[in-house]
Amino acid sequence: MKIFKRSTRCKRCQEPLEGENLKLGFCDRCVEAEFKKLKKQVWKSLAGGAALVILVLAARHYACSNWYAGEYGEVMIPLWAWVIRLKPEKFELLLHPSLLHGGFLLLYVFCLPFSSYVEFGYKTYRHDAERQLSGGDPLVYSQVIRSNNQRMDDVGIFIIQTLIALVSGPFFLIYRLYQWRRLSGYLKNH
Repeated sequence: MKIFKRSTRCKRCQEPLEGENLKLGFCDRCVEAEFKKLKKQVWKSLAGGAALVILVLAARHYACSNWYAGEYGEVMIPLWAWVIRLKPEKFELLLHPSLLHGGFLLLYVFCLPFSSYVEFGYKTYRHDAERQLSGGDPLVYSQVIRSNNQRMDDVGIFIIQTLIALVSGPFFLIYRLYQWRRLSGYLKNH
């Protein structure tokens, strides 16, 4: 198990930190720049979240307004040149959720722009080895590529990282608002 020590250097310029700046992780020169960057990022994410919520509500309104019953009892929703077909039960479940489910869905959609791609520290040296082999005999290179099972590991790790990124929105929303509050409090006091 790794125990992480708090860095004694600024996260932006690597200058040694002292006093209150150790808690923030930034030197006096970089705090203001980081605050401006964080403020811009939060406002962009808030605007993106509001736009996504409006888009979801508009899509729901469109689907509820324009659906019609198909020949076999399915619900048909026209969409430009296509038609989306749903079973009536699925249509009711998707477009008329309970208040709690609808609220959670809108909260999730609102938090999506705050998501960050979380990268695991899983380091493989396969890429370097394949790059070295690619300059040699093509038959050896193709056999190595076919016999290597780590490709599926890379795909699995990518899928897990993407899923974690999709559910990380609420955490990063709260974290960025907390960082914003901390940095603005520090700037007001200094």
